[in-house]
Amino acid sequence: LACLLALAAGAILMLCVTLHRPEPDASAAALPRGGGYAVVINTWKRYDLLKRAVAHYSVCAGVDAVHVVWSEPREPPEALRRSVLNCSRGAADVGFVMNRGNSLNNRFRPIQGLRTDAVFSVDDDLVVPCSTLRFAFGVWRSAPSAMVGFVPRIHWPADPRGNTKEYRYGSWWSVWRTGTYSMVLSKASFLHKRYLDLYTNHMLPSIRDYVTENRMY
Repeated sequence: LACLLALAAGAILMLCVTLHRPEPDASAAALPRGGGYAVVINTWKRYDLLKRAVAHYSVCAGVDAVHVVWSEPREPPEALRRSVLNCSRGAADVGFVMNRGNSLNNRFRPIQGLRTDAVFSVDDDLVVPCSTLRFAFGVWRSAPSAMVGFVPRIHWPADPRGNTKEYRYGSWWSVWRTGTYSMVLSKASFLHKRYLDLYTNHMLPSIRDYVTENRMY
């Protein structure tokens, strides 16, 4: 339940050019196919950032596949699709996950044919160094029921002296001031693939409706 609420909180709060030619990760073949993790990139009309992200993550060690979550009204133009696929510099498969509507819930939909238990959910504007990802993946494997990521947050009791179970969201500055956190946002985090099914098919629909209706742009 804690992981599902963290996913929901993260959702609510939430070129392949000549100048960017990433070098392949030297240990990219360290894990057998299917034994690493899938990168799921949430994107929205930022094509240069998408291409940069695909180019980067496709060469990181342990990446089995890169899935681009597409939620725009129209399917990606063929030229863009080819350009994104051509950005892959490693052995990882790259593909699009098509969605009919624009909702942050789309990033948590189960992915057909997903070969790994581990999923690295990330926004297209974040590029985490391969070495840092490799370390975080190792941490996640020691506790696969948890979320391991890079965007911590905290929640506070709305009335510390009362008995109500209402909470307020604490931003990054609250984490920085207190030196502690209580959740990790899905903007850049590892999670087990089973949470995609739990979020989409088993969590209360009212929570997903709230995410859609109160999206922060």
